[in-house]
Amino acid sequence: HLSGRLPEYMHPSYYIHLTAFPLLLSGKVDRKQLPAPELPSGGYFRPATSETEQMLAGIWSDVLHIDKDKISIDQNFFDLGGHSLNASLLVNRIFKELRTEIRLQDVFILNTIEQMGERIDNERWIQTAAEAPVSGFDELILD
Repeated sequence: HLSGRLPEYMHPSYYIHLTAFPLLLSGKVDRKQLPAPELPSGGYFRPATSETEQMLAGIWSDVLHIDKDKISIDQNFFDLGGHSLNASLLVNRIFKELRTEIRLQDVFILNTIEQMGERIDNERWIQTAAEAPVSGFDELILD
């Protein structure tokens, strides 16, 4: 039904059947009392191994409210329940904690921990190489 009305990125990642919504005294839905989804593992679980991946897994865990040890590095941010507001939080946390800038639109392309970690490590390597002093060129004579 949604396929004909919404673009694919707006489709829910999962559904949870509830007989009733938990409500606050004001009559609004108590989001904190909603059950956490049981996310399919998709088969083989790949844990974070590098320091960057482990830090990203911690950030994703906080932003998505999912246990860090249940996030495989090849799982899609949006399949885990992420959305554009979470992506904004993610970008800010990555900048604060990893001192690396990931643009919001990059989250839609680099949507796994593995992809983000590789980009961050590559950018750090490039930055380190650019800042490293060049030696051995004092003797180079150009004709």
